[in-house]
Amino acid sequence: MMKTSHLTTRLIRSLLLTCCMVITAYSGGNMNGSEKYAWSENAGWLNFGPSDGGVTVNWPSSSGYLTGYAWAENVGWMGMGSVAGGPYNNSNSSDWGVNINASGVLSGYAWSENAGWINFDPTHSEASVDLDTGAFSGYAWSENLGWISLHGDAPAYGLKTLAFAPQPDVTDITPGDESVTVIWNSEVGITYEIQKAGEDYQRGESPSSLSWESDYCQMADASSESCTLTLPSNKSREYFKLSTQGYTGDTSIYGMFRQTLRNGWTAFAPPVTVNRRLNGTLGNMLAEKLTPAANEGSAQAEIAVWDGSDWQVFWLKNGPEWCAANSTSETAYEIPAGCGFFVMNAGAEVDLIFSGEIVETLIATNHISGRTLATLSRGQDVPLQTAFNNTVSGSPIGSANPLLADMIYYINQDGSWSIYQYVDGTGTAKDETWIDIGAGGGAITGKVMLPGETFYYIRQGSTMGVKY
Repeated sequence: MMKTSHLTTRLIRSLLLTCCMVITAYSGGNMNGSEKYAWSENAGWLNFGPSDGGVTVNWPSSSGYLTGYAWAENVGWMGMGSVAGGPYNNSNSSDWGVNINASGVLSGYAWSENAGWINFDPTHSEASVDLDTGAFSGYAWSENLGWISLHGDAPAYGLKTLAFAPQPDVTDITPGDESVTVIWNSEVGITYEIQKAGEDYQRGESPSSLSWESDYCQMADASSESCTLTLPSNKSREYFKLSTQGYTGDTSIYGMFRQTLRNGWTAFAPPVTVNRRLNGTLGNMLAEKLTPAANEGSAQAEIAVWDGSDWQVFWLKNGPEWCAANSTSETAYEIPAGCGFFVMNAGAEVDLIFSGEIVETLIATNHISGRTLATLSRGQDVPLQTAFNNTVSGSPIGSANPLLADMIYYINQDGSWSIYQYVDGTGTAKDETWIDIGAGGGAITGKVMLPGETFYYIRQGSTMGVKY
């Protein structure tokens, strides 16, 4: 029989005399659905993944901790940590819980209103979790329950977390009329978690600052899994991410965006990275929503791209397929990355849904010279004041005189225009800032560039290369 060390008198007094803890279960956890039971000879089965609760292994970096609740029919709820979350010091009534060190060894205390403290690091317990497989082993100890076994062979039982399971690989995202279909490689028995957030998402902002809401799906066979995410009609965008249930590490962030083409001309830019050929993804998306025509003279849809010196114009022919002006042959023209353009729609207003991965790394360069129709957003909001901090050549040129300063003529999503001037040399707080010259006195602007918005940049000096 294993020996145990008792809870220290000091800790018992500190915790038991000062706390009155009410345990409330919540849904969640990241235990494997078929490997979620521990065993106590005095309390029976302890379920670490009940339908109305669940234990989560949190592993933010090189160590971790448990949160959530386990359930036993004979004991009730058992909390794995205090409300504030870990890692825990286990020093008082508001700071207690089970920690995991860099080797997977468990320590600290869980709490049950009916059974008291449960020690995960008594002498000889060897309680741990395998950081490769997620399987638990060893024992915990309770003065009132005795030994709690985290793994056994006869019969076979044990705990296994999905926190270290391979994360799903998204293989395809297909936009629809008001939704996107996400497909990924999956494994049988694994529960996958789709999390969505509808807030604005600014470049440089941590994804953890968004309010994520979860949906779950579990694989029953070996085929690829998929789900359809609908963009609410009152929203222009939402972000989503995919992981195994309860995974707390980093994962890719994706976005879905609604872009509206009004009747007439609309300034346009894809809000995420897509194939920009007119006979590729972008051209096909536009062609499916717009009305083709038999000849150029009766064209119902056109695209106009400013190439820095002239307009490149294309019209939509029956097929549908895009053709260059004065041509009836399909074009393979590719709209340059970082370039905005105009779309003419002679019909009713239509919406397009775009979706793609949001990549924080600034990997492309927008070359701005003379008059450039540009965009700098790839799925995130970009504050105008910092948008041109990441230059590879040149920088904004400022002046108190609008005729000598870099200017931006910004085309807002509702079709209205805003005009901004880069100021310098005034000896005031406005130096080295963008001001809104449409505001009284030219106020320093807090303008944020939204995904899919575009602008004219009037450059006074040599070409400026901007990373985005």
